[in-house]
Amino acid sequence: MPDSTLLPDSTSAERNFLGAILTDPRQFREIENLTADDFSLSAHRAMYRGMAAMDAEGIPIEPGLLCEWLRNEGKLGEIGGEAYVIGLGDGCLPESAKHYAAIIRTRARERRALRHIELLTATMALQSPQKMTELRQHVQELLDSLDASSMDDTSIRRFSDIPDVLRMEFPPVEYIVPAIGIARNTITLWTGKDGDGKTFLAQAMACAVARGEMFLGMKCQSAPVLYLDLENPPYVVQDRMRTMAGEEAAPQLRFWGTWHTQQPPQAGSALLKALCRETMPLLIIDPFRYFHEADENESTAMVGIMKYLRACASYGAAVVILHHPAKQEGSTGRGSSAIRGACDLALMHSLDRDNQLITLKVDKNRIGESRTVTIRADFEQGRFQVTDSPYITKRNEEFEKLEAIIAAHPGTSQNGIVEQAGMMKDRALKLLKEGRGTRWKILRGSRNSNLYYPLTGSPVLSGSEAQSQS
Repeated sequence: MPDSTLLPDSTSAERNFLGAILTDPRQFREIENLTADDFSLSAHRAMYRGMAAMDAEGIPIEPGLLCEWLRNEGKLGEIGGEAYVIGLGDGCLPESAKHYAAIIRTRARERRALRHIELLTATMALQSPQKMTELRQHVQELLDSLDASSMDDTSIRRFSDIPDVLRMEFPPVEYIVPAIGIARNTITLWTGKDGDGKTFLAQAMACAVARGEMFLGMKCQSAPVLYLDLENPPYVVQDRMRTMAGEEAAPQLRFWGTWHTQQPPQAGSALLKALCRETMPLLIIDPFRYFHEADENESTAMVGIMKYLRACASYGAAVVILHHPAKQEGSTGRGSSAIRGACDLALMHSLDRDNQLITLKVDKNRIGESRTVTIRADFEQGRFQVTDSPYITKRNEEFEKLEAIIAAHPGTSQNGIVEQAGMMKDRALKLLKEGRGTRWKILRGSRNSNLYYPLTGSPVLSGSEAQSQS
């Protein structure tokens, strides 16, 4: 455990900072992102709080009045009396106040990080049923502390620093699997009973995404796929891949199973977050129950797990977790409601064994429409064919109409497409965003206009038209 006597010391910088403010009080309001808790000595914390209170009340910050404020609060004796306060100005350089403040902030962050490490070390020595939950909490607090340390002058510190959402530019939703609405930066909960074929169907989806092929009647966007297989033996996975993909290699598809010497990453893994940041994959976790060691019925523990997955999604991954329902009828997933609550998309998977028909129902969707897809499953051949989905049928018809316009007039603006399509403008614009990357590509034109081109072929662009948005 770290020795508390070796905690980073900022005493000298604190004295110089307080002396600089007492010498030139105008600087107090110029110093940002400093709090009383950043000071290592209780005496200095008391003086900084006093300065803040005096400034708020319009009282000039000067040694005599600060001593009076401290005396009224019963703190003057604790800090060494008037002599200590008055002596702070001796030899200090008022123009260095910001430099001293930066040292104080840095040392405070280092002290907080070391305290979190102490808590981690102490928790490791405990024998408690809640040990893993507490460890995750302390690890998260340490990570939050380190994140705070990386803040710079561009970080949000005040209300006015928060950008107006209406004036910000965001990339459109990027669908990886359009048929069921799986997109980048999202978490999908895929729930179904054991033996109903959800793993087989998810593996077929993985192949389609890795190759940029059709899945359930709609083309997937080509993307790296990382499949964390925490349950199946290697020969099962290999046989299925050979059935669905043949012997052809799929360089963008990787299965990380328990058969590897290095076991698949678990919730909290820094490596998995790094992989998500680097490759922005379709990340499939199968099954979710083996991805963590927490109690799935414990809300606090599940919130921590889902926050971790949200971090993976924030790097550009499309996270899919395969889960099981509870025993009671109508369950949408076992465990705490925090699991489903943290997901953007929820799929309910069921199998009619007599007819070999899979029903895949989208019953929660934060970014799109709900839908139900009926699929004929040929498990022996590894083939899945849509037999009924009004949503997919209508979507494909609309996409084909827009696709024909773009193919006939490459480089058309979205307003030009809307005009030719004869659709409601909002509907056409939504479809144009959804089809990006799977049906057409978007290039930036003059005056920041979006120009639409077929996926195949390389348009000759010049000047401002050369910035790709696909």
